[in-house]
Amino acid sequence: MKAASILALTMALTAGVAPSSDTGTISASQDGYLATLSLPAHTAGGIPADTLLRGRAPNAAEKPPTPGADAVYFFTIENESRAVPFGAGSQLDVRCPFGLDPSLRYTLTIARGDPYVGPVAGTAGGNVLHFTLPAFTVPPGTEVQGEIDGYSP
Repeated sequence: MKAASILALTMALTAGVAPSSDTGTISASQDGYLATLSLPAHTAGGIPADTLLRGRAPNAAEKPPTPGADAVYFFTIENESRAVPFGAGSQLDVRCPFGLDPSLRYTLTIARGDPYVGPVAGTAGGNVLHFTLPAFTVPPGTEVQGEIDGYSP
């Protein structure tokens, strides 16, 4: 087959196929926090480009020294048009705008996903929290809600 024919065949096969902007990582930066959610390295495909990760600091009533309050960070994940699976081994890292108390036990829960996740124990180093997640899916059109808390052991 001549080079011109191969080029024409390649162009015909790829016409109308938009390049994917999906990625293995999404991030959110707000209130001095930086959250990064990553798929395991062996995952085929990626996180759809229209998937949103948003985060926020806890308000005064949700964090210490308010009695009974233990929140460190809140986040949401959503995709309006399709389900987004996160395989076992996906990771969430949250850089906080303050040093973390090494005496606390940090846990993460994710509600409204399929299935409910948590509590998952995390590790803290300096000002970064790290969580390795079990498999879960963000259903289409659902704002999945996550919370990280710090407990005294």
